Amino acid sequence: MVKYDGINWEFFTPDSSIQPPPVYKANPMFYGPQYNAFYSIAIDENNIKWIGTKIGGLVKFDGVEWTVFDTKNSPLPHNYVWSVALDKNENKWLGTIGGGIVKFDGTN
Repeated sequence: MVKYDGINWEFFTPDSSIQPPPVYKANPMFYGPQYNAFYSIAIDENNIKWIGTKIGGLVKFDGVEWTVFDTKNSPLPHNYVWSVALDKNENKWLGTIGGGIVKFDGTN
């Protein structure tokens, strides 16, 4: 992810603790840029970035820590999260490929 303020470019890369699921790690076709491909981003009122990825689920970035929500650690129905939108109550609405629409309030 890259931030540009009109003068400076700042680069953000998920830390090494964020790893693709083993099935993707074993198949180089799915690893690398495809795992880290960010398809959408929404920024909440606390400046937290909610990022939809190609095969990595939903990623939360608070400016320091990266948190991944995927099918292994959450009820997310599919790891293809191609759209993220926030409503007036800060609910995250996720559009997935094959898993329909998901509403996430940050906890449930």
